[in-house]
Amino acid sequence: MRRDTRYGRLVMLGLMIFSSLCFQSLPAVQAGQEPVQVQLQGMQAVNVNSAAAQELEQIRGIGPELAARIVAYRQENGAFKTVEDLRAVRGIGAMKLEKIKQQVTV
Repeated sequence: MRRDTRYGRLVMLGLMIFSSLCFQSLPAVQAGQEPVQVQLQGMQAVNVNSAAAQELEQIRGIGPELAARIVAYRQENGAFKTVEDLRAVRGIGAMKLEKIKQQVTV
């Protein structure tokens, strides 16, 4: 019985350490603001309002042509207000947006 208690405590300690490491780097959300989407797999989300085409190409699913279209759209129409606004860019439909939305932020 004593051995099971030690194992349980080690598991709980590991979970507490893991969760504190994962969530300490997340930005705080203030009242009235939308939460920022951030990946927890070590790669921060790319801000589509400030990223250059080369940075946008680092997003899985976005190649050089689509990255150039995003930058051109942003220059012509101004900043994206939400991640869903990317649907206005030719080549980004519902399925593409679903694949990339965890990798981008505004």
